[in-house]
Formats: sequence, structure tokens, C-alpha cells
Amino acid sequence: MAHLYLDTSNGLQIGLLNSDFEWINFKKVETKRTSDIVHSEISKILSGESVEIMDLESVILMAGPGSYTGMRVAEGVAQVLELEGVKIYSFHSFRIPEFLKIENYHWCYPAFKGEVHVNDGKESKLLMKEDFLSFVKGGESPYCITHGDNEILEFCSVNTEDSLQNDSKLIFSSVVESDLRDRPFYFRPLDVEFKKSTK
Repeated sequence: MAHLYLDTSNGLQIGLLNSDFEWINFKKVETKRTSDIVHSEISKILSGESVEIMDLESVILMAGPGSYTGMRVAEGVAQVLELEGVKIYSFHSFRIPEFLKIENYHWCYPAFKGEVHVNDGKESKLLMKEDFLSFVKGGESPYCITHGDNEILEFCSVNTEDSLQNDSKLIFSSVVESDLRDRPFYFRPLDVEFKKSTK
């Protein structure tokens, strides 16, 4: 049995894991049009390994943080499969340090409009980029972690996107054993994202 991994929080990352949570296949697609290709990419990765979608042991989603537009793609696919009885797990990328037993850290990721999302394992906040730079350069962040190639990678010692590849067994077994189904996490609260324009 296999597990399908899907992340549409920033572009498209898709992979197939075996029952021991080792990668069988993994693909990263840089795109701004994830919704146009997600179904065909799922089909390609499954057919390439002779796996039928209804035979999956589960689908594991990255539930953000990300943009509303990106997050809805994976979550939409998951909800349809969930209705058909496929087991769905989901987790936030800022929880990866927790699964790896890393303590005293700040997980950081560029959000929108010059903001950086910062999570310390307990709470999340948005900092303006200048404040973030003061934060990391001033030594306030004991251990800066990020996810993927982005504009703040140079300030961070760990990339959780690499951790997903190198520590897949530990991360995904933690998600499944904890029966996680984290809700999508948007960079901005919905009341801010959908704020009425004052113009």
C-alpha cells in the first residue's frame, strides 16, 4: 500500500511513499497554475507506479501555511477523496521541527506584502521583513528554520523541505500515528484576507 503526498501551498510538490514512509517517487513543479495540472500530475505519479487512487492507504497533505489560492487546491482534492472513503492526514510545515524533536527554534517563511510568518512551536505571528531581519540578526531567533527555496533561506540553518526528503519516515509516521488532520493555515486571517476595501 502507498501514501500520496500533496503540497500546493507554494507551487506543487507531489510524491508517493511506501508503507514504511520511504519515497517511491517525488516531483516538484514550479507553477503558479497548480489547479490546471494537479489532476494530471496525480494521475502520472500513480500510473507510473501502477497504483490506483482508491487503493491508496492514505493521502497526506501539507496544510500550509500558504496562500488561500494555493491551499484550496490540495484541500479540494482531499475533500473529494475523503467523501469516497480515502483516509486523509494533513499537517502544517511549521510542525516539522516538532516531529524532528528540535527545540528552541523559530520556523519562518515569507508571506505577503513584505511580511514574514514566524512560528516558535507555540504561536504564529507576522513580522515585516525589516523586523524579521533585526530579529534574526540580533540573535533573538535561537534557531531559524524555513521551508523550501525562498528569500530568507540564507538566514536559516534548516530547510524543512529537505527534512521531508531526508527524514520522511520520522515525519510521516508522526503525522499518521497522531492521526493529524490540521485545517488549512493561511498566512493571513480570513478577516484580513477578505477585508473590505476603503477606496
